[in-house]
Amino acid sequence: MTPAAGPGTSTETAEAGPENLAPRPPPRERIVKAARDLFYTRGVRAVGVEEIAEAAGTNKMTLYRHFASKDELVAECLRVFARQADGLWDALAAAHPDDPRAELSAWLEAMTARIIAADALGAHAGTFEQQEQLVGEELGLVELR
Repeated sequence: MTPAAGPGTSTETAEAGPENLAPRPPPRERIVKAARDLFYTRGVRAVGVEEIAEAAGTNKMTLYRHFASKDELVAECLRVFARQADGLWDALAAAHPDDPRAELSAWLEAMTARIIAADALGAHAGTFEQQEQLVGEELGLVELR
């Protein structure tokens, strides 16, 4: 849980306690994750930077320190998505060396699993990461990144 912002406080620190034993990801990572989830569930145009900052547990000043504009944040989200897609293709190529047909079949299974995961989570329910996790479990890929 993040303490309320005010004089002498920072929205960048996590409250100490047993539920916060894992290190908190850096602000940039939290901002990108929050933006991806919000863009996925509501659309790029429907989400403002203040909402993204709040969902990331930070503030607009920190968001703009990492991204000069919302457009740059959108571009970074797309780059992350592309890297993950590349990772999926790499995993499929490694699982099916020298068999492009099996690679393509496995990709179709992955896309089918993603559709089923979306349906299981409800229309636009859940986050992109939740769907990614379900797809990875379905295909036996522990990590798609």
